Amino acid sequence: KVVDALWRPLGKGVEIDGAGFHLDAAAWSADLRRQNAIQTEGIVLLRIAARRLWSEPAAVLAEIAAFLAS
Repeated sequence: KVVDALWRPLGKGVEIDGAGFHLDAAAWSADLRRQNAIQTEGIVLLRIAARRLWSEPAAVLAEIAAFLAS
């Protein structure tokens, strides 16, 4: 299983979800199965909408930093 960003010692990962790859029913269903498999391995995921990286990068970085610190 591949995670967009992984901090294995912390048991945390970040997934960036873009509309082009995650909005149709089949992709959404596959994302749920993949997320469940990743979390079953003990990794907690934070999911970020890709458009936020461009529209509010500082807020995204702050959210990720808070997630990693918690």
